Amino acid sequence: MEIVIYILALVAVLTLLAIVHEGGHFLAAKLARVGVESFQIGAGPAIWHRVDRTGTRYELGVIPVGAFTTLTQDGSAGSIVESGTTFDRAAPSRKLAIAAAGAAANFGVAFVILMGLQVANVGAPEPTIQIVDEDAAAFRAGLRSGDRIVAVDGFETVDWHDIGRRYVSRLGDSGSLEVRIARDGQFSDHSIAIVDWQSDRRWIDAFGYLGIRHASEGRDFVPQTGLIARVVRSVEEMVELTFDTVGAALKVVSGSLSIFSFGGALQLTHLGEYGGSLGLLDCLKLFALCSIAGGIVNLLPGPIVDGTAIGLAAVELVRGERLDPGSLKLGTRIGWVVGLTPLAAAVVHESARLFA
Repeated sequence: MEIVIYILALVAVLTLLAIVHEGGHFLAAKLARVGVESFQIGAGPAIWHRVDRTGTRYELGVIPVGAFTTLTQDGSAGSIVESGTTFDRAAPSRKLAIAAAGAAANFGVAFVILMGLQVANVGAPEPTIQIVDEDAAAFRAGLRSGDRIVAVDGFETVDWHDIGRRYVSRLGDSGSLEVRIARDGQFSDHSIAIVDWQSDRRWIDAFGYLGIRHASEGRDFVPQTGLIARVVRSVEEMVELTFDTVGAALKVVSGSLSIFSFGGALQLTHLGEYGGSLGLLDCLKLFALCSIAGGIVNLLPGPIVDGTAIGLAAVELVRGERLDPGSLKLGTRIGWVVGLTPLAAAVVHESARLFA
């Protein structure tokens, strides 16, 4: 039953992310006066539809998975656009804006959520260990219940979420985590061995591996700072999570991290597991992290994602004129090669790991 709930939750999150992403393309096209043939939520045959005065068809698919925006192209059934143009004939700047709008929407929603949590004065748990597993790495390194983690690898940890981000950035690495703690007014440094830390694990639980937890009840929260400082903090968090996700993706391509355990910032799901289930605020943050990852993925070249369209539109913008059909086809093929090469490398590394 638990796996069914997990799958349904995953499908729901991916569908919401798709709606946000495709909604970005849709709104950008409408603002650019480029024809939109259809905007569909869900897959398969439509169980409901409506056509607006511009000819755009809005649909609900029978299978509640995904979302899709179909732009009007030259030669399509709706290529005659009233008071507008097709995507093929649009100015390069408009093409670029429409192609990039999906990823921009993903990043925008993530930023709104993160900033909302900060501005709403939602406190984060203090970086104090409440539970230490005596059989785990942290205990062997000398960490104990009641210790306050003040820095990880030289980075200050203001709250428990900061600890998680530092751990995530080291997934797939070798060596050790350098942790500074405060105990009874005294500071001390501890090295936690992370030899090929979780490089081949399918489901990552960073805190469980290290053996530390924050109590689910009676948590102390870090006092929030002023409004401006919280807004700045949300910007910093957005940047950090973006770089964490990109870094994890590069580790997957290089083979140091399993493709199944890839999640970059998404591994912060375990930030909510202080011994209990994810709460509403943790779920909001998780959705923001998923949205960041979705935005990054869609900036890549290749099939399905938007990177190739963004690149071709950028070339047209620099040239000051539209590319001919032959150049567009060549550019699309190059995009496929560039996009599929790192994926192929990740699959090769994972295959070698599975059959080793």
